[in-house]
Amino acid sequence: MYLGEFDLRMVYAGFILMIVGIVLVIIGLVAGSMRGDRVEGGAIIIIGPIPIVLGSSPGVAKALVIAGIFLTAMAIIAYILLSRGNV
Repeated sequence: MYLGEFDLRMVYAGFILMIVGIVLVIIGLVAGSMRGDRVEGGAIIIIGPIPIVLGSSPGVAKALVIAGIFLTAMAIIAYILLSRGNV
């Protein structure tokens, strides 16, 4: 399947945004640890409709649970709209 020129540009833009995000996170971690601040982090792993949350503190975990619920809801809404052909 051939991707059109616009589709290919969107794929490249997505990769560039991911790389920029990773670089910004690394810069923030290094800058925070050099100042002696406590650095906290976490991750959301979404397998199907189920978000799995990993956090270094209860506050981070709570924020990620909320984000995971939001992302799952958005994915379900997008699936419903796309399956109906409304978009």
